[in-house]
Amino acid sequence: MSKYTMYKRGLAELNETKKYVTYYREKTKQWSLLFSKIKFDCLITNNRISKINLIKAANLADKEMENFIYYYRHKIINSKSENYEKTKVARILGY
Repeated sequence: MSKYTMYKRGLAELNETKKYVTYYREKTKQWSLLFSKIKFDCLITNNRISKINLIKAANLADKEMENFIYYYRHKIINSKSENYEKTKVARILGY
């Protein structure tokens, strides 16, 4: 496999990863807004159900984030692209 082909493959992987990182950041913003709303509900009503919902939402967000990070860390480790490309992808994900 030529260096050019390896470079192109690495670049394609990098662009795909950037797309998912953008999605991940958007999701994080959504979770943050959801938490703010539920926390506000808890303060106003002191409602036990709102507190339970907050815990459920936090658990769901943690699980989704954990799955995302595991999948992409696994993908980077198993990637056949050059180490330079792996490093760039890893930096984007914050490793």
